Amino acid sequence: MNGFADAGGALGHAADVESESVRRSGWYARYLWVYAAGQLALVPMALLWRGLAAALVLSLFNLTLVSGLSVYAARQRVVRRGFGAAVPLSTVPPPTSGDRAVRPAAGGRGTGRGSSTAPRSAVSG
Repeated sequence: MNGFADAGGALGHAADVESESVRRSGWYARYLWVYAAGQLALVPMALLWRGLAAALVLSLFNLTLVSGLSVYAARQRVVRRGFGAAVPLSTVPPPTSGDRAVRPAAGGRGTGRGSSTAPRSAVSG
């Protein structure tokens, strides 16, 4: 019976997490509304106002807007799916201490599969 109690507890916890996520997910709509309002003010000012003072005011306003929204977004406990994931710059795994250095063939680019000096497991296919 202990397994059934654990499963019931896990399902209850999952339901609590889901309800809390739904309750706290409205922050992104507020984030977008504030950004839209800021851009609604910035775009006409940028089109109608000229000079050094305009450049300074617009830059500071935009910097303040983006910085404030970034801090606001970073403090949220619920993050939309895919917004918190780190996107790798490369699909090739980083070399380990035992791997040899990967060097492209002459001409700056590899000429196909097996053209590098990396072990076969490090070459993506």
